[in-house]
Amino acid sequence: MRRIRSRPRAAWGGAMPVAASMMATAMMAGCGGNPFEPDQVDMFALSQSSVSCGAEPGTTCAEVTLYATPINDMPKEVRPGWTEHPSDGKTLVIDHVYRNLQADGRWQLSVGFSNAMKPGLYSGTIELGTDPVGDILAPLPGKRKTVSFSYRVEVTADPATRPALQAVAGAGDWTGAGGTATRDGRVAVTVDPTKIKRRWTRALLPVAASIAPTPLLSAGQVVLAGWRLEDANPLSGATVLNETDGTAVWSGALPMKPDRVLGLGDRLLFSGATADGLLSDLAVVARGDATVVGQATGVADASEEGWTLGAGNLFVTGAGGGSVTARGLSDLKTPRWSTSAYNPPLGYGGFISWGLTVSGSTVYANVGGHLLGFSTGDGSRVVDIAVPGKGPRLLLNTPLSQSPVLIDASTAAVVTHRGTKAGEAVDNQLSVVDLAGGVTRWTAAGQFMDLPVAGNGVVYASNQKTRAVEARSAADGSLLWSWPMETADQYLQRQMVLTNGHLFVSTDRQTVALDLATHQPVWRYGAGGVLGMSANGTLTLAMSRGGNATPVTWLFVAFDVR
Repeated sequence: MRRIRSRPRAAWGGAMPVAASMMATAMMAGCGGNPFEPDQVDMFALSQSSVSCGAEPGTTCAEVTLYATPINDMPKEVRPGWTEHPSDGKTLVIDHVYRNLQADGRWQLSVGFSNAMKPGLYSGTIELGTDPVGDILAPLPGKRKTVSFSYRVEVTADPATRPALQAVAGAGDWTGAGGTATRDGRVAVTVDPTKIKRRWTRALLPVAASIAPTPLLSAGQVVLAGWRLEDANPLSGATVLNETDGTAVWSGALPMKPDRVLGLGDRLLFSGATADGLLSDLAVVARGDATVVGQATGVADASEEGWTLGAGNLFVTGAGGGSVTARGLSDLKTPRWSTSAYNPPLGYGGFISWGLTVSGSTVYANVGGHLLGFSTGDGSRVVDIAVPGKGPRLLLNTPLSQSPVLIDASTAAVVTHRGTKAGEAVDNQLSVVDLAGGVTRWTAAGQFMDLPVAGNGVVYASNQKTRAVEARSAADGSLLWSWPMETADQYLQRQMVLTNGHLFVSTDRQTVALDLATHQPVWRYGAGGVLGMSANGTLTLAMSRGGNATPVTWLFVAFDVR
């Protein structure tokens, strides 16, 4: 876990202030190009001359601690400044060097590494001298010179060979939030924790909003809307990767900046907000080469939550977020039907950013304090059950950012609302609804970070208020067991993944597989992010990377789990 401290990142090799640069130049010119005299002596004695570590892509090495002792009458109050000198002259990998003065006069140096490194070997030195102060470079005390220690970091490469993909019987596309049209986050794969290994790694950059890349995992492909490969054309609006090895199928521009994607057999459906941010444009492209085969403009609400497919229709929230609309897959421009989901009170704004869930012949929405169900055939309302909800705000829209989760054919789990940013905890409620009986079975208050996942009569929810993943009985809400976040974890991430015997959970610093029998972690990866799982049982992890040394981008990692 990277420690955050309110100290500037001192570096000579970075952006040196103008006055400091001029003074340094003058010092060097006055000494014939060498600022040090021949009888220089070291400023500090170091407790070790080198540091080294290894890491997996997206993870970071453990912080290394060493000590710098002032020598040769060096004043102990002179804090050692630092600058990194990478061997290749360009790739910075040191995120920070924290310097703390000890009671015995030594400086404790805590060296932290970036998590932004691609597979490879990185080396260089860190030079220790005096600290720049404002725009004035404090000169080195007479006849004293800087000292250096070397670093070596090895980030493990992707495997040279990979096992063949193996389809999971009955598994479908992973379509984003909640995974499938029922949003239960479940893939019926049997995981072997001893065999979980990284399959491949790819670096990504955002084209649209800098949000976590939610993948479509479909037909042996990883499809990312609004993201491009790090080395692809900056105008690329979407990327399709081969699930086998992460190679690019294509990365190209689309008619809009897309923020979501769904699979339509040998085609892909992308959508992105219009210029005013109120509606969405659609583009249907060939899965293999991004050829645009259909378009529709301004057709639906620009909801942040997932749309969904079912019964031969694309189901979306209507303009303004107040309705449910069905569009036939053969003619996306013309709605088959549209029906009102709620009527906001006079003078109040509407609800926005709520998603839809499809099961059988019913499409569900949880909005305005009601779990609603509509016939997929004609839009008639067939379910209307009161559940705890969030009220609208005067004159303002109210984002809900949630969708119903179908536990089974007769039971649904819903949250009132949730935040959208990583680590954003809001007070909300989780309820389980009996669809057949038309009643809410139970409600629990907390700070539920994302949609729950569910299977075999158990609802799994990440609760930031209790700092734990909670397993609750779908029948009565009783707490069956919980996994508390570990000491260094700060918050629970988005989207858990449920398999036959394991629950994959991500925090801000790690991803773990919890054994459903023992309730204990049986596998870990040293980075957290957005999870997904394909119909081939490939676990995916999208994580932010970077820090002080490098810009923040994203890393997409695929794992074999069996």
